[in-house]
Amino acid sequence: MVSRIFIFMFLFSAASSAIAEKPVSERVKKFGSDPATSLRTARHLLTACQSSVKPGTKDKNKIKTIEDLITYYESISCSTYINGFMTGHIATSFGSDYLEGKRNSALLSQNQRLFCTPNNTSVAETVRIVVKHLKNNRGFLDESPGRHVGLALSRAYPCK
Repeated sequence: MVSRIFIFMFLFSAASSAIAEKPVSERVKKFGSDPATSLRTARHLLTACQSSVKPGTKDKNKIKTIEDLITYYESISCSTYINGFMTGHIATSFGSDYLEGKRNSALLSQNQRLFCTPNNTSVAETVRIVVKHLKNNRGFLDESPGRHVGLALSRAYPCK
């Protein structure tokens, strides 16, 4: 975790010095004062996840500007949030068996779980599902992001 912070600080300072002569965009100003990556609301999550679904946003070699760095950081924040949400759901569904690598005896029955993803479900797939849900429910973007991730995944992967 600490090494990731140092890498981010290094990349941010390198990108900052590379474009020091250019005017600072509103997005950069907003990122400094109210980062979308704080993910306090579904609106923040949507902003971060929209960065995640753009091609090439997770390629560190394509970071040339502060804008690119913010897009990269938002992309990683979205994927990490959704992956953590899914992992937490699996861990609570399977209890200590999950920690031992077993997924054959669940603590919660299927009708008690929020969602039932197939074993081969990727984070990228779930990000696309969450983005679609958030875009279709813009009136609720000031609510908890976790609530909407749960709603999106329960509708996409209902337990049978």
